[in-house]
Amino acid sequence: MNTRAQYRKQQGEHSPSLTEERITQLEEEGFVWDVRANIWNIHYQKLVKYKEVHGTTKVSARHDLKLYRWATTQREKYALLNEERKSLLEPDKAKLLHEIGFDFYRRECSKQMHRIEWKLLHLT
Repeated sequence: MNTRAQYRKQQGEHSPSLTEERITQLEEEGFVWDVRANIWNIHYQKLVKYKEVHGTTKVSARHDLKLYRWATTQREKYALLNEERKSLLEPDKAKLLHEIGFDFYRRECSKQMHRIEWKLLHLT
């Protein structure tokens, strides 16, 4: 059983398989217990820095493709949350995104869609 599994098991039991001393030692060394939350926080901090530099949370895919994809995923998860469906975006994380002015409703249009709209507008 790996260390994270032991830790999770300990959280639900009275007889810990990891001692408090070992947990403290691992935490002092920077051990990450919740990898998913850690990755979310790393992307969030990158988004905060992106906004400081660019003045917007609308990440350009050309500038940072990974951050762009992460932001798109947050929009998708937020839409599920608003529809009261199961979403992996926790309300506290949605609140953090709101606090930095994250644009949850950004709509992406392809070049083809722009061409179609242009043709429709200019047919008359």
